[in-house]
Amino acid sequence: SNILLDEDFHPKLSDFGLAKLGPVGDKTHVSTRVMGTYGYCAPEYAMTGQLTLKSDVYSFGVVLLEIITGRKAIDNNRAAGEHNLVTWARPLFKDRRKFSQMADPLLQGCYPMRGLYQALAV
Repeated sequence: SNILLDEDFHPKLSDFGLAKLGPVGDKTHVSTRVMGTYGYCAPEYAMTGQLTLKSDVYSFGVVLLEIITGRKAIDNNRAAGEHNLVTWARPLFKDRRKFSQMADPLLQGCYPMRGLYQALAV
């Protein structure tokens, strides 16, 4: 994923690797199939192939979680239960006392806890 800036320096997310094959030439109706980068696709999109506002919000959430944790959306070099960032983080969201486990370890605990809570609340 990329975070780009527009002319007013507002951030724009792009390149989640999502694409949908559409009509070619004079064809107006064709079957489409879901394509995309595993780890960023909303489960509903993967199942139905329909992009919605919720699909974008989910992808944004994954990028934000990458920034907070310092982890990749999919990292096969991690332990078995930690390959998928969302799967790893989901149980940690259930207990606010575990939020600090999601902070990028490179920060070495040097961040305001309130800021971490606010970032994870998004």
